[in-house]
Order: sequence, then C-alpha cells, then structure tokens
Amino acid sequence: MEEEWVARLLQQDKEALALIVEQYGDDVLRTARWLTGDYHAAEDIVQEVFLKVYRSIGQLREPSKLRPWIMKITVHMCKAQMRKASWSQLLLNPKGWALLFVRSDHMVAIDEDISLRLTLEEILKELPYHYREVIVLHYYYDLSIDQMREWTGVSAGTLKSRLSRARMRLSKLWKEEEDNETAFESTKGMG
Repeated sequence: MEEEWVARLLQQDKEALALIVEQYGDDVLRTARWLTGDYHAAEDIVQEVFLKVYRSIGQLREPSKLRPWIMKITVHMCKAQMRKASWSQLLLNPKGWALLFVRSDHMVAIDEDISLRLTLEEILKELPYHYREVIVLHYYYDLSIDQMREWTGVSAGTLKSRLSRARMRLSKLWKEEEDNETAFESTKGMG
C-alpha cells in the first residue's frame, strides 16, 4: 500500500497525499504535540510535514519505509520549532493533557487522578527537548534504539546515553516533586 502511495505521489497525485494524511496524520499530530507541548504548534507542524512529504517524496529511497520517513520529518520539524519558539509559548494546556495519551485507535489514560497528570506534565516540561524526545519516542511509541535512530538521525550510542540520563533526570525530578508535596502537606497542618 505504501509503495503504491509513493508511486502516486511521485506522479503529483494529491489524492494519494490525502490517503497518507488520513493514515499517518494522527501519529504526526500526537508526536508533534508530545515534543512541542503545544497543540496549535503541533497542528502547524502537521501541515508542514505533509507539505514536505509531498514536495520531497523523490528523496524517499525505500518506499516501504514511508511511515518512518514521515516520522523522521516530524521529529526534525519539532526540533526546528523548539529552536524558534520560547518555552513560555509552549506551555501545555492542562485541559488537553489527555490528548497526549492517545494511542492509534483509543485513549489511554495514565492515571485518572488529575494532580498526578499535572505533576507529570510539570516534570516533563522541565526536561530539555532532547530528553523529552527520547522519553516520548521510547515510552510512548515503544521504539527501540534503532527505530529512534531512524526517526531522529542521532547515533544509537547518543540515544542510549540520552535515554539513560533522561530516566535519571525524571527520577530525580519526581523525587523532588514528592518531597515538595510532603513538605507542603506537613506545613498545611501548622497554620
């Protein structure tokens, strides 16, 4: 199916592009949402990604790897967006937090407790982009190091290091958040 779409795109068939957008658009949007933390920026990235796919389809060497190629474009455009935008413009909307946990055909809630989700949101925002990127790709998309390498163009060794450091950073930030919560709870009874 992907090879047929690629062949049709090479012939400038816009209907084939519509089929590709229908097939991969949600994945691109979720990835961009995760990586940028901003739904509106993610929507813009989706448009840019598929415009680039349409214009650059001739650069795809293996038509059977259309999805990884599209996701690689997505990751690179998210990186570019992050370089352009200031962090304050990319704050996550707590109401839209559940959108971050959408898998291909259904919603997956990490926890129904909104305070836990907001805590997780705050912790994720504190990670530098390159750590957030490996966490999202590894834990949300269940990608192996080789698959992440394919999507990002970053070496396997660097990805392994980033993932390890991101885990340590998340663990430290989570512990700090728990300590802050405990300290707050103990001072509430003193007033």
